[in-house]
Amino acid sequence: MPIYKLSKTALSPLPQATFSKLGILERENLQQVIKEQIQAVSPETLIIAEEFSEWEDSRRRIDLLGIDKTGNLIVIELKRTTDGGHMDLQAVRYAAMVSALTFDRVVEIFQDYLDKNQKEGDAEKTLLQHLDWSDETDGEIGQQTRIVLVSADFNQEITTTVLWLNEQGLDISCVRMQAYRNEAEVLIDIQQIIPLPEAADYMVRIREKKLEKKIGGGSSRERFKYEVTHREKTFSNLVKRRAILKVVSCILEEGASPDELQDLMSRPRFYTVPGEFSNEKDFLRAASEASQQPDGKTFDARRWFTKPEDLIFHNGVTYAFSDQWGKNTEDTMRKLIAKFGKGEISFRRI
Repeated sequence: MPIYKLSKTALSPLPQATFSKLGILERENLQQVIKEQIQAVSPETLIIAEEFSEWEDSRRRIDLLGIDKTGNLIVIELKRTTDGGHMDLQAVRYAAMVSALTFDRVVEIFQDYLDKNQKEGDAEKTLLQHLDWSDETDGEIGQQTRIVLVSADFNQEITTTVLWLNEQGLDISCVRMQAYRNEAEVLIDIQQIIPLPEAADYMVRIREKKLEKKIGGGSSRERFKYEVTHREKTFSNLVKRRAILKVVSCILEEGASPDELQDLMSRPRFYTVPGEFSNEKDFLRAASEASQQPDGKTFDARRWFTKPEDLIFHNGVTYAFSDQWGKNTEDTMRKLIAKFGKGEISFRRI
């Protein structure tokens, strides 16, 4: 369906153009703009590699390799042609090849990508922030490998194959990217055609149901979300470490002190710095210089909540709360609420 230009009296269809005739190249042009604006074809995706290859045949390269917010790797294949070629079969092969990547290997791949593209940043920290994990034990990398096919159009063989593969439990999206010329301008119409956006959530639920049935109950590292209620206010959709931070914050509002809460915890969970710091940069500088080091370790900002809204102030001291939580998190929340909650604080899985 064409794109129309609206005037006061008429709708005028814009002429469609091929990328080839426009002189737009696949790797040098399309790939470069898409990797910098990946949300246009794959929302909530972090690109971790370009032209990725770890196999003997150097001709086999993944155009773009990404990861979504649940830890699923995403193989992104691009074609500027109107039939899609054999990109579906190629992408499935690539997905199988990267499915065994570990968290540590993903960090190495991502750091190499950042260095090659002269992008500043620590790969592990950026990856953990994207996933909203405190460390790699918060979830599991690559429980499923997703595929995103991006092409000027797709022939019936590809669409039929993709629909069938999705029915078998794979996660493949087809994104059509068509070019139009408006005088000197080039306009790009980007549409996800498989699955249709309005059916995407339904497809995910069906796929997850099939997967749970297949593996008999799901992964042992299943990540729950939590809801914390304090008096009449509810905080929803919290990951585990955010849930206990919220419970602690609510208890402190009820009048308890960080030292009282620490007595119920097995290891140091508060990092204390004399003075009140509402600016993260100032707190980090002071924390690095502080003589007190929990567990005798050097201060590592990645292991503590240090954003201004997360810092805790009490009697002239600033506290950062630990974001390193594992299997004992729920038990700790129950103990804290039982002793300090006064019937005003509760939590549940959602």
